[in-house]
Amino acid sequence: MVKVATMRDVAVRAGVSVTTVSRVLNGTGYVKAATRRAVEAAIADLGYLPSGSARQLVTRRTGMLGLCLPDTGPVADLRAPVRVGHRVEVVPDHDSAGTVSWGGLYFGEVVRGAEYAAWQAGFAITVAVARPPEADARIRELAGRVDGLIVVAGTQSDGLLDHLAHRVPVVLVAVDGVDAGRTCSPRLTTVEQPMADLGRLAVDVLRACLADPRLPRQERTAPVRVLLRDSCGPH
Repeated sequence: MVKVATMRDVAVRAGVSVTTVSRVLNGTGYVKAATRRAVEAAIADLGYLPSGSARQLVTRRTGMLGLCLPDTGPVADLRAPVRVGHRVEVVPDHDSAGTVSWGGLYFGEVVRGAEYAAWQAGFAITVAVARPPEADARIRELAGRVDGLIVVAGTQSDGLLDHLAHRVPVVLVAVDGVDAGRTCSPRLTTVEQPMADLGRLAVDVLRACLADPRLPRQERTAPVRVLLRDSCGPH
């Protein structure tokens, strides 16, 4: 078994103290440029990776934000055995309309916006789906692993969310409108909400709450547009 390098190993290789290695990793305190280069070289040589668990013990933060989405479609196809191999099957497709999971289409934009905002702030996003019958248990478990939680409105009961809010900051996101309306026939008139912006706003609110846990509850609204299309007739 390959020995996993520790912070102490890095300190010995670089000829510095463990405290100096910690300062280089965390970007805190003063470290001479030459010393920093020596530590960085030792980290590269040893293939050292900081322990997230150890950092959590010190900072009491996980560096993770949770995003809870509703179950938006059937899972029958997901339960089927995974197909492998090089076979190519050609079949006629007579279903002109197809089946569209609307939630999957626009929740993806919420995820994209939240992930980008989290990445800019140095967080990572972990996503969970509130799928019955274990939805409550999953969301409770997720709340215990993250610094803050974003939940799509209607996914969980108010009572459970109030309970979770005593553990971590919770932000509710209400969504409407379907971006895929323009691909239907006739094209659907829809109310467009900036889905990615909703995800970004949710992360911004969580960051504010983490910086100041005494902040009162707040509500933020994103502007919407009505997109007139063929389903409303001539206009």
